[in-house]
Amino acid sequence: MNSTFLKFFVFLLTCISVFFILIVYKISKINYDSDVQEEVVTMTNSFDIKPYLNSLKTTNINESFPFNIFIDSLELSDLNSIKNVTALLDSFVPNNRYENTKVIVRALTEKLEAKFNQTAQFENLDTLFNIIHWANRFQNYQYFDTENSILYTVVYKHWINFVANRLELYNQKYPEHKFDTKFQLLIHTCASKKFTPAVNMSKQEKVVYNISQNKIAYLINRLILNTSLLLKFLIITFITVTLFSYYITALQLIKLFKK
Repeated sequence: MNSTFLKFFVFLLTCISVFFILIVYKISKINYDSDVQEEVVTMTNSFDIKPYLNSLKTTNINESFPFNIFIDSLELSDLNSIKNVTALLDSFVPNNRYENTKVIVRALTEKLEAKFNQTAQFENLDTLFNIIHWANRFQNYQYFDTENSILYTVVYKHWINFVANRLELYNQKYPEHKFDTKFQLLIHTCASKKFTPAVNMSKQEKVVYNISQNKIAYLINRLILNTSLLLKFLIITFITVTLFSYYITALQLIKLFKK
């Protein structure tokens, strides 16, 4: 009776161990990439502000500026195009540099965002990637056009913050995509620019994520550092009994083959 019970116990432990190993293997092999089509947001024309200068009200340029026409026709990735518009505004209202800069900043942030909200699919992670790549150009522009460095810095920070906020909304709507490679890359990109999205993980989700990234050594290290002595003892006991069960099972199989 004792021998039969021991064999059953060993067999049960073996099944549990094999099942656990299969689960870990399956999790590590899951493809966490969501299938999204790339969407590129581009504008490739040029803007000539001269025809609109006479209609601008110098006392309230922030309201009379042709924002929609500016956005529709400006080459948004062309440094010279932006510099030319800024220079023409400064020449038209020479003693109003601060307000002129505010107009361009408003056009490239608030007004452009409103237009994007109508046309772009921000649930498409590729679109958010494109926005980050576009915004990075403004970070670089400040070194080539130091006179307008504040303008470029404000625009850059606005759009990185915009992407971070969109990632928070995306996570709320699609929590099952939290471990997607593209989503995680966007999270880390924003965090590296000091705009970390508020995307929290439960302890269980962190374990799953680290297993999916094959960070087994990290998990073992955290387990050693953050568990009580009792739990460590139970874990070591379980591992020892499991290995012993394999040993007993192997001996039983050897005896069967010898017969």
